[in-house]
Amino acid sequence: MYKITRGKLITNAYLAGIIDGEGSIFICRIHNKRSGNIWYRLELSCGMTSPEAIGLLRTFNPRLKQYIYIKGRKKGYKDVYQWKATGETGLRVIESLIPYMLVKKRQAKLAVEFQKWRSSLPNTGKKRTPNIIKKFEIYYQRMRALNGKRPQRLSEETAKADAIV
Repeated sequence: MYKITRGKLITNAYLAGIIDGEGSIFICRIHNKRSGNIWYRLELSCGMTSPEAIGLLRTFNPRLKQYIYIKGRKKGYKDVYQWKATGETGLRVIESLIPYMLVKKRQAKLAVEFQKWRSSLPNTGKKRTPNIIKKFEIYYQRMRALNGKRPQRLSEETAKADAIV
């Protein structure tokens, strides 16, 4: 449990619900064109128009700098607040929330497996071997398969608000 201002207690279950509903757990693939290296990292993020909800996620690490504010782009658009945790920080967050997750539990378990394997590799800064890159890519593709496609309309007759998830 985390103590929040004004004496309120927030549980990991509540924070897991925020991630389940509004968050993303994924493995990011980064291709450095200059060096030719391909890097993979765990990312956990959540974006909302509620600064209070995003502030609760920051309780995991208040000094975490990956907190973004995006002003509404047009008149009438709400401002967006985004929180992100990567690598070992993301792993610590996921490990504390995973018992309470419902929707993204499989992604969370894969993320933990991936990050623990990634942390076991030597951090040389040099190009990875083809076998290591192949294993990174397998994790990447498995996570993509779990996350699926974006919601789509059922058909032209279906109201725009109805979608397959």
